[in-house]
Amino acid sequence: MSYNSCQNMFSAGQKVRMDATLNSTSTSTGLRQLSVASNLTFTGINDPYGPVVCAPIADFTYSNPMICVGSTVTYTDNSYNGVVTSQSWTLNGGTPATSTAINPTITYNTPGVYSTTYQPSNSAGSGSKTKTNIITISSLTASYSGTIIDGFENATQFTNDWIVVDHTGGQKFQRTTAVAATGSAAVEIRNFLTNSTTRLKDDLISPSYDLSNVTNPQLKFKVAHASKTSADNDRLFIWWSLDCGETWSLKLPLSGNSLRTTTNKTTMWVPTASEWAEKTVDLSTITNETNVRFKFSFESGSPSSGNNLYLDDINIDGITSVKDIYDNIGSFSVFPNPTSKTANISFNLIKEVKNLSITVRDLLGKEVTRVVNGQSFLPGKYTLSIDQNQQLNSGVYFVVFNADNNV
Repeated sequence: MSYNSCQNMFSAGQKVRMDATLNSTSTSTGLRQLSVASNLTFTGINDPYGPVVCAPIADFTYSNPMICVGSTVTYTDNSYNGVVTSQSWTLNGGTPATSTAINPTITYNTPGVYSTTYQPSNSAGSGSKTKTNIITISSLTASYSGTIIDGFENATQFTNDWIVVDHTGGQKFQRTTAVAATGSAAVEIRNFLTNSTTRLKDDLISPSYDLSNVTNPQLKFKVAHASKTSADNDRLFIWWSLDCGETWSLKLPLSGNSLRTTTNKTTMWVPTASEWAEKTVDLSTITNETNVRFKFSFESGSPSSGNNLYLDDINIDGITSVKDIYDNIGSFSVFPNPTSKTANISFNLIKEVKNLSITVRDLLGKEVTRVVNGQSFLPGKYTLSIDQNQQLNSGVYFVVFNADNNV
């Protein structure tokens, strides 16, 4: 070994021996075997930064959750974790019902609520994502016509008619029988339970209404809301849509004092009879529209959210043509009138009524008793009584006949 310039240098002979050992392909003595691909894989130290193909994790978006019959929805691949090389869509209710396009546009021709499944793939495998009941297709014919009174009294009707959209996964609109402005039911959102880091955003979407037979129409509803502190800034927005919910126009924003109906409440709050307020939206600009939906959008305050919100008595008010009112009713009378004790209500149904309510209201419009509550009646003649056991005080009363939401 030579030390003439560096004590760590090897002699020429030593260099030859070491080079031979390092580059030997011998399976017993060759160190070069340590770096071959098979050994790196076997020992688990292959290059972690080399190209690795991973199966995609499926996800997708869609252009609109609500459209009219005959309209289209465009789906967009939003998968991650791997490059997608092929895709398979299953589109319930759509035309076509399946697709291999990466971003297909699908036509829906039948009313209903539909789900979609997406399966993206590559050489490493595939993923799958199903989103349930995401697309609502509405008929071009409205669900109801004329003036409407909807007090959420019928649980089945609420489930079938109203659409609840929960954007944030927290509290959401739900029917309750714990409180009501009138009757025995209302809709609530328990905003009191919202924590300070979560901001609720929820929608309650009405069925469709034909306003073409209503003169001077108005949307009226009752609301009850409380704040926890004066800093709370919860908001309620009322919108309408003329195209089955595909686009919306804002008509009434409520917040602060325009939304609060009582003083601050620091515990879980349920309104008393005096803590409700009625709000009105003028519908005169859409008098002739035949397919209108309304949306109640609630957003809790940030960073401070308030207390609970309640809605009741969603009414389409106005003057309805006689033909529209009596489509189901051949005759309707109250006798004897006036009376000191028992009064009878007689009516003749021309065709089946699936949801009949008969209420008695005073001159202020307050319901004092309910004779029939959301029952089904076949065609025929009926006579029902309002007897003295229902304790009506002396005065003038109106009998309100609501047949399938025609009043």
